[in-house]
Formats: sequence, structure tokens, C-alpha cells
Amino acid sequence: MRISVIASLLDRRPSGLGVYTANVVRELSKIASPKHKLTVFASCPSGLEIDQSSAISLKEAPAFLQPRFGKPAALLRFAWTQVFLPFKLYEQDIAYCPTHHGMLRGSIKQVVTVHDLLPIRFPSQYRLQHQYFSFVLPKLLDRAAAVIADSQNTKLDIHNYYKIPLHKIFVVHCAADAQYKPCEAVAVRKIKQLYGLQDFLLVVGASYAHKNIERALEAFARAKSVLPGVDLVVAGGRPAYLGLLRQKAKALKLPEVKFLGYVPPEELPALYSAAGALLYPSLYEGFGLPPLEAMACGCPVIVSNTSSLPEVCGSAAYYVDPSSIDSLAEAIAKVMLDDDVKHSLRQKGVERARLFSWENTAMNIMRVLEEVGSAGHV
Repeated sequence: MRISVIASLLDRRPSGLGVYTANVVRELSKIASPKHKLTVFASCPSGLEIDQSSAISLKEAPAFLQPRFGKPAALLRFAWTQVFLPFKLYEQDIAYCPTHHGMLRGSIKQVVTVHDLLPIRFPSQYRLQHQYFSFVLPKLLDRAAAVIADSQNTKLDIHNYYKIPLHKIFVVHCAADAQYKPCEAVAVRKIKQLYGLQDFLLVVGASYAHKNIERALEAFARAKSVLPGVDLVVAGGRPAYLGLLRQKAKALKLPEVKFLGYVPPEELPALYSAAGALLYPSLYEGFGLPPLEAMACGCPVIVSNTSSLPEVCGSAAYYVDPSSIDSLAEAIAKVMLDDDVKHSLRQKGVERARLFSWENTAMNIMRVLEEVGSAGHV
């Protein structure tokens, strides 16, 4: 069975989809046997860690397809995938696409991963992608031999919106990288000194309105009277949305809100370990990686009771109604002040996070590919 992995979304500083692709390729290279004849088409081969003892074949896709080149690269990736890629795969049996991109023509079987339906649920945030998800993705999913979803919630979204049969959609969970684990006291002290922090509640990934951080600020404003000396720290996020949040914090008279800007991935485990809790009040997630990362680091998590988050966090999180400022405020006060609740969430979170690994992710993807490659699969 000849399998090709389409890793054209890789970059020198990969985004979420690039990180997923890199992790999956690394683990597939460890478990692939000579019978799989695994080939990877990568636009940034240096972003891959491949087991050198594996029989994997690495082929370069054009470097100008990398996401760092912006919207032109996105259009070129689409053109390359539709025009040139089918000819490169004429001797292959299966093409695996770790993202929602694939070929609209050709006889080769395809397996496509869909991580979420954010562009459908929030079209104003993703205007260009909304067009792709509305007009191109339905055709791609119809001709795919199988579809992989990050969660049961995303599987149902795909089925309900695109009418893809449930038997054709396989749930394969993501994972947190191995670097996410409880940090020692010295690392916690260093990260606090680096950013000038003491006691704080952490928010990660304030990129779009569906992350619901504006309500989180209002909830923090209500809870701060019982949380003297506690800051709300926002790590990362996109400039446009962060600008709105800064204005909101100013209007609410919240000097306790600190915006750290971009935090390098190597610093995140210590930041999670140092936080009193992670607040993740998102309205919709296809999976929800930050809560899993936080749990792996022993950080208590406060998350929404919506979409995929209960599926990921299980009984290891404190759940809130993300549409209710009162629910958010009560949860913030409870988790930050109650040491018993914190201790319980820390223990449960670490145990829960151990259930997820990139090795398991790759093994489950390979099972799907082998099933697709078996005779008679529809």
C-alpha cells in the first residue's frame, strides 16, 4: 500500500494546522513499515522530525506554498493541489491530507482531516475560508474515501452540515506535545520574573471573537473584589482582537489585565504551571488544545460546557456557561480561592491529559488509512 501525506501547510514557525501536521508525520514515520511505502510532500522539510530508520520518502513541495507568504500562498496551495499534485500521485494508492485541503479530481483514494467548522459557524471572522468551506469542501468530502474529525462534536457537525454519512467519518483526537508537563519551582519563578507576574488567572489564544474573552473581562471585573492581588494575564492572540480587548479592559477600569503578546512555545509549560488557573470560555472548539496543554502541566482549567470541550476535558475541568457572565465570575472566584478545588483539578487534569498522545493519534490515523486501503472499502 503506497501512502502519500500532503504536508504543504508546513512552515518555519507553524500555526496550529502546521503543528498538527508535523506531529502526525513524525509519529507516522515511527510506526510505518516498509509495506506502507510512506511518502511525504512537504513545503518546509526542515519543519519535520522524521525517524531516520524509517522507510519514509520525503519529497519537497514548492517553498512558496508556506503559510508565511500569506493569502497569495493560500491561493497557490489550492492551485498546486488541484493542478500539479494529481500528476505527482499517479503511482500512489492513498493520499492523506492532515488538513481540510485535497484534490477535487483524480482516481486516488483520499482521507481528509477536518479540524472544525469555524468558517461556517463564524463566517465574518473567516471570509475567504467561508467561501472554501461553503463551495469547495463539500465536493472534497463527497469524493473522499474517509474523513477524520478531531472530536465527536466535529464529526456530528460534518454530518449535520455536509450530510456526510457517519460511517465515513472517523474520530481521532489530537494531543499535547511532550513538553507540556508540570514544571519545577525554579522554572515557575523564572517565568514569573520574566513577565513580572505574581498570582494570576491565564487566558491563552485570544485571537477571535468566538474565544469570548470580552465576556471573560466582564466576569473578571465582577470577581476581582474577592481576588485582591490577582491579575488576568492574556498570552498570545491576534492584534486586531487584542486591540478590542485592550479597549474593553480600559473601559472596565481593569489595570489588573496584562497582555503579554506572543509567548514562545517553549515558555508556555512554565506559564501554565505558574497560573492559578486557565480560563477558556470559548463559544466553539473543534478540539480545544490549550485546556489539554494546561491540564498536562497541572494547571486547573475553567472551560465552556459547549462543543468539544467536555469531550476533551472529561471530569477534569470546572465547567461554565460561556454566555453567562455570572457563571464565569462565580467559576473564577471558586477555582482561584478554593484550594481543595484547585488541588482536585490539578490531579484530575494531569491524569486526563495522559490519555492523549501523538503516538495514539498517528496509530489511529494509520488504522483509517489501512481500512481505506483494504478491498471493498467504500
